[in-house]
Amino acid sequence: MKNENIGIICQARLSSTRLPGKVLYDLGYGNSLEIIHTRFLHQFKDKYKFIIASSNSPEDKAIEYFCKEKNIDYFTGSLENVLERYYKCSLKNNLNYIVRITSDCPFVDFSPIPQMLKILKECKADYITNSHDENGHVPDGFDLEIFSFDALSRAYNLPDLLPSEEEHVTFQFHKRSNFKKILYGETPEKFTDLRLTLDEPEDYELIRKLISSIEYKKLIKLPMVDICDLILDKNLSKINSNIIKNKGWESAFEKDFLFLKNRKDKK
Repeated sequence: MKNENIGIICQARLSSTRLPGKVLYDLGYGNSLEIIHTRFLHQFKDKYKFIIASSNSPEDKAIEYFCKEKNIDYFTGSLENVLERYYKCSLKNNLNYIVRITSDCPFVDFSPIPQMLKILKECKADYITNSHDENGHVPDGFDLEIFSFDALSRAYNLPDLLPSEEEHVTFQFHKRSNFKKILYGETPEKFTDLRLTLDEPEDYELIRKLISSIEYKKLIKLPMVDICDLILDKNLSKINSNIIKNKGWESAFEKDFLFLKNRKDKK
């Protein structure tokens, strides 16, 4: 029976500045959204809700059409304020716990979710993630973030939210002391610098080569460790090793600077 109060929300949009439309690119056996959903069904079937949260911008209509075609639950909300999108999507679906993933990570491994949820609840924390800069963090592209709806609601209602916190949803869980966070990590060190996300042309090349190198039905079932071993064994990591992680955050921090400057000027 589906656990109605735990939901995986996958945020998606087509207006990427570096690789526009990337989440609907054909990767060899479908697009990123399709691979993510297929991997979810393989690992959990109907144990949790799975929702693609896109924007209500006209350019994202294609994502809505895709979801309807594939019979995937979807939600549309603000393009710029992704925090609000998550809040309203969670509210509509009556979620108590939210697993946040992004649509540019086609091979995200869902298997750590039960253990991460268990730790989050036992520690009475607000937020847990395997994506961080400490030992044991996952490679870029396998990020999982889990938080309670209570924490999400508190974050959404903060009176002094910065633009970066609205755009990137969970920044405040990391930066603000009034949220209790847990950094989860069990990744072997040899994998931590790998990259399997779809953000740049080099990422697309790597993913296409990875998919073409192994039977899709086998690849779709592989856990993170086996996928990372494949990348190393086939010497694919060199394709996108020059890309700086989270480079896209720079524009969000520039918005913060202008926001704070304007607020200061008005005083």
